[in-house]
Amino acid sequence: MPAVTSIKDTKVTDDRTILFKMYDGSVWKNTLVGACPELRFNGFSYVATPPDQICGNLQSIRVIHSGSVCLLGPFTQVTPAHS
Repeated sequence: MPAVTSIKDTKVTDDRTILFKMYDGSVWKNTLVGACPELRFNGFSYVATPPDQICGNLQSIRVIHSGSVCLLGPFTQVTPAHS
């Protein structure tokens, strides 16, 4: 997964899927290990580990308001970078 500073925006499509839109135009999908209640409606926060990366299958996120902690799954590229 690219560096945190490369992330332009994120979009939660359901309680198991987050799309990471990058400044280079690429889009990466993360399918969480399990359903993360209220994620779609409340959003999430995270602390990058190592400090400049988000790691699939290793990183957890926290749902805003509920405090639920969920584990990121694998990242798959949906859209390639602009040429």
